Amino acid sequence: MAVKDFKIAKARLALPFHLKQELCKRMFFDVCNALKNSTQVDKIFVITSNKNLLNNLPSRFISIFENTPNGLNNAIQVGLQAREFQLDDALLILPSDIPLLSSSDIDSYFEISSSHEKIMIISPSLRKDGTNALLLKPPSILKPVFGLNSFEKHVARARSISQLKIHVHPMNNVALDVDTMEDLYTLLNSNAPCMTCELVKTGDFSRYIKKN
Repeated sequence: MAVKDFKIAKARLALPFHLKQELCKRMFFDVCNALKNSTQVDKIFVITSNKNLLNNLPSRFISIFENTPNGLNNAIQVGLQAREFQLDDALLILPSDIPLLSSSDIDSYFEISSSHEKIMIISPSLRKDGTNALLLKPPSILKPVFGLNSFEKHVARARSISQLKIHVHPMNNVALDVDTMEDLYTLLNSNAPCMTCELVKTGDFSRYIKKN
């Protein structure tokens, strides 16, 4: 999981700075909890330039400090270079802003990948223009290109790789990455048992969401 520094994250949200920081923190720990409860995950890596975050990671998490932050794709390459992976390893790349993610969602990626030697499993964002989850087996089979229209770019790259199975895996819980006030409104009306959902229903938060 690559995590942007909370101080500069979510610029598009019309919220006070302290609420943005708290939102990012809650979403991060929601994703952490889903990873911790997965039955299929062996190692959990967190890549970020936020030293305070790395110093307060839950147990089982492996920290990788990004010394010169230069976007998500660069952070992923830093992580790949920092650790050795085997050909039969499967690497699931997740953002830290998909708070509805569950452990069973995570398990499904690895269960699908288990019967393939070379596979890319990809889940699109709600607006179908981005990639909200990407499993690569083996981890170095494809260089990630997260960003604008990354879903189409990842699929196009995968098609050019011999014998690589492409599995599009739409997941409602994964599709919602929180970038806009509309996304927060969706969380406000969700009954999901996540810390982020609890946060947006508090008075400090909900009054900003209802105004937009």
